[in-house]
Amino acid sequence: MKKILILSVLFLMSCMLKSQDLNGLVVDGSNGMTLPGATVILDPGSSGTSTNSNGRFEFNGLEDGPYQLTVSFVGYETITRQINFSSSRNLRITIEMPPAIIQADEIVVTGTKTERKLEEVPIRLELVGPRVFAEAPSVDIMGYLNRVSGVDVYNPGGFISHKNNIVMRGMSGINQARVLVLIDGIPINKSDGGSVNWSLIQPDQLQKIEITKGLGSSLYGGNALGGVINVVTKMPAKEFQGYARRIWFSKYFGWKS
Repeated sequence: MKKILILSVLFLMSCMLKSQDLNGLVVDGSNGMTLPGATVILDPGSSGTSTNSNGRFEFNGLEDGPYQLTVSFVGYETITRQINFSSSRNLRITIEMPPAIIQADEIVVTGTKTERKLEEVPIRLELVGPRVFAEAPSVDIMGYLNRVSGVDVYNPGGFISHKNNIVMRGMSGINQARVLVLIDGIPINKSDGGSVNWSLIQPDQLQKIEITKGLGSSLYGGNALGGVINVVTKMPAKEFQGYARRIWFSKYFGWKS
């Protein structure tokens, strides 16, 4: 009986001597910040754990042999690494996870007055977004509207006038031609003739332009017979910001900026 006990103790000691420990740290690859709650899977054996509040994890009592370590976290690329124990029984590693770029579907609200994916909107709707703004910069919003098929920009006063009108679906007229224009969902057409002061819209403030072609009166009233143009502006990046421009007067040429 004593011999069996001794053999058992020796066997357990040998197993303990052969067992390996793996300690790791998971960090953001862009700034080095630790990532608590990341999922860590070790194969073979499919042992799993998650990083603690300090971004650390550990596996104890591992046998000799190669392992595959897989680390995943929402918003980051999944990392897979091969683990091989050497003479050291306590292996320490650091996993750097690069942020993943998530491509989301484009969301529009003009067609139904609720947020829906562009392909789910049941009417003809076009979206002018940041890609167009970057590829073809314009000094005013008319430069972007002119690129959209079915949207006609004309100036009834000729080249000496800055009063532009929009025609959609053939709904022409002296003023705004029955096209409703919104800024972040708020109408800016004048109540008397429906014209629009396009100077209120600055190109550097544009996030996207949603253009609904065709009748929109059931949602927006009589001013939307030809269509609806909803200008969505950017969200402020800071709590408060602004800019200033110097204006001076020349007796020969008038006001200068």
